[in-house]
Amino acid sequence: MQLTNFCLKICFPTWFNIKKENKITDGAKNIFKLIEGVRQFPTDKVRDISMKVLQRNAYLAHSENAILGMLAEDDENIRRRAVDKILELGSEASATTDMESSILESSRKDIVRQFKVPKISVEATHFYELTNLDSIKDISQPPAVMDLDDTSIAQMLTKPLVLQHPCHNQAVNRHVKLVTEAASVVTGYEKRDGMIRQKIRCRLLMSKFDSKQQFVGNQHFTYRTSSYGSTNKHRKMCCAV
Repeated sequence: MQLTNFCLKICFPTWFNIKKENKITDGAKNIFKLIEGVRQFPTDKVRDISMKVLQRNAYLAHSENAILGMLAEDDENIRRRAVDKILELGSEASATTDMESSILESSRKDIVRQFKVPKISVEATHFYELTNLDSIKDISQPPAVMDLDDTSIAQMLTKPLVLQHPCHNQAVNRHVKLVTEAASVVTGYEKRDGMIRQKIRCRLLMSKFDSKQQFVGNQHFTYRTSSYGSTNKHRKMCCAV
């Protein structure tokens, strides 16, 4: 019975909400709504277990995602807070001297930045309160806006940020599958990239390939087996002419 109630009150509404609000700017808001639903669940044991799972998987509550969500809000005051925070982070980074910058750059040359799961506040009343945005040491600029100058950032005060990147894992899983398929057929970055791009283009032009008749009847395609091999598996990779 508890499992049924959990699915009806939390899982199913969350699934539909993510399908509706599916942009990267909605990520922090989606996890906040999920936390709100868990907080209202009547069973203490289920709430405690759910909160532990949410804490381990609170990637979308990271400050970078929270700031992106704030930039996309209709409320100008919320966007202003995000803009001020980004400008503050930018000025903090530019305050280092040339020597400090070179030392920092050389020390980070072979180090990949770690994306750490933040500690979320289960008592937050808004999505941007899930993590502490007041500490400069604990937050970082969203990569999506890192290359924008101060003027472009300031323009978001009058116009909310719009990004088409998805926030859910379904699209990511599809890309992982496609990259894996390409890696099993060709070697080298350029060949893999070319194969992936061509396959996506083929799917846009011909979404169904159930029989050879569909392939022959479509004048947009022709076989090109020399680049990818000559087996039947490889021949399914079609190229536009």
